Amino acid sequence: MIDVTRSRAATEREMVDECTITRDPQGVHDDVFDESTGRYQTPPAGDSSLVYDGPCLIAAMAVHGAGGAAEGGQDIYREQYRLRVPVTDQHGNDLVPLIGDTITITASLNDPAMVDREFTAIEVLGGSNTVSRRIRMVARVRGPRT
Repeated sequence: MIDVTRSRAATEREMVDECTITRDPQGVHDDVFDESTGRYQTPPAGDSSLVYDGPCLIAAMAVHGAGGAAEGGQDIYREQYRLRVPVTDQHGNDLVPLIGDTITITASLNDPAMVDREFTAIEVLGGSNTVSRRIRMVARVRGPRT
């Protein structure tokens, strides 16, 4: 058996950002349609539960265009990032993010522009000897049409 305790500690020391991971178990099924705005609104507080709040590490992966698709005269892009979080939370409980969870960056030592950005988890990786949870996440952004 391989002891990954020291490797995990070294990896966690590199986590210079802070984030929260939340989960909306009902998804859009409990959202309410607002006829005045034409949009669905999430219900009042209590709709999502906190999965994690603590250190993380963000790395940019790629920006993918939507293949010419546009909404409201703007092209749609999906920015992909990789997020690393500890395997266990600060209380020693297993940290198990799921696809669809919402990640919010709450602090970033080296890139303050990341603070308050929201992402959606699209892939969660781990393994027998993993030293951190790896989450691929996306942000949907719009840009002007050219």
